[in-house]
Amino acid sequence: MSGPLSLLRYWSIFRHRCPLQDKRLWALCLFWTSLVLVPLSVSAQTAPVTIEVTLGSPTPLGSSGGGSVAAASISASGLTSGLVFNQLILPEPQTALEQMSAQAGAAPALLQKPRTFGAMFRYEHIHLHEDGLDLSGNGYTTNLQLAWDMDRLSFGVLLPYEFLALESFDAHIVGLVPFVQYRLPVSALYTVAFTANGNYAHTALNNNFEDLNTYGGGVSVSVTRDANFLILRGALSYQYNRDDTGQPNNHQHLLKFGGDVGVRLGRQAIVTLFSTWNYDPTSYTNVVTPSKNNYVDLGLEAGFSLSTTWKLTGGYKAVLGLSNFGSHQVFVGSLLRF
Repeated sequence: MSGPLSLLRYWSIFRHRCPLQDKRLWALCLFWTSLVLVPLSVSAQTAPVTIEVTLGSPTPLGSSGGGSVAAASISASGLTSGLVFNQLILPEPQTALEQMSAQAGAAPALLQKPRTFGAMFRYEHIHLHEDGLDLSGNGYTTNLQLAWDMDRLSFGVLLPYEFLALESFDAHIVGLVPFVQYRLPVSALYTVAFTANGNYAHTALNNNFEDLNTYGGGVSVSVTRDANFLILRGALSYQYNRDDTGQPNNHQHLLKFGGDVGVRLGRQAIVTLFSTWNYDPTSYTNVVTPSKNNYVDLGLEAGFSLSTTWKLTGGYKAVLGLSNFGSHQVFVGSLLRF
């Protein structure tokens, strides 16, 4: 016998064979079991579910920008590489007054103090959307430069600080860039300079992003043709940077090839037009949105010597060639030479 009749048959046997005390005990067990199971059932239906979502890379300002050339350009590696190229390899040419002062001066026998003090302030407006992160905002950079000069040899340090106020987060970048440079005059018109540098930068991020450290260095060569009124220069630089995030794309190889044309206006003023081609040959892995690996910096700079040892400078620079990235930068600075 099966179906409902079978259930009735077993219930009839239970009724007639089980004593009344056992029946009450079974009923009591069923009652308390139901009280325990009901809250659990309700809890299972209403328990909250947590879903963790990560937008973009865990360290959006790593040395490689997660494989994005645009993001890397505003990171610690972009900061140090740009400063090395713009202030060490191809700084603004000297005015006629500076040039005469440098030729008349003599390097000290003992390096008791730096002969060159420099300071630069830069403001940059950034427009960038990268893998779900809105990296648009403003950047504020200050840099101090100390250099010891010995005839053809100079060495010193750059001390940059940058504050990035972006839509997705804020960042503070503090760096240290030691360098050495050797200048070799090959004729009355031409001079070749060789530069080697190291760099370290610490990046502090908010909005639950981890801080990171970036290490690296590079070598560069430049050629200058100085015909008094007109100055032509070209340079090639290689920079390598790696951070401590442990991510697959935590490093960057960067090549910079640039040049400028400077025109001296009288004894105290100079105007320079400059351009730099930036190329990233790094082989990145598992990049969600591949981007172009090169872009161009284009700008104009002017300087005015207030005296034989004090010069003011300022200019404008834009980034061209990247569809998802726009940057406009203005800068002012001062240089003292003793």
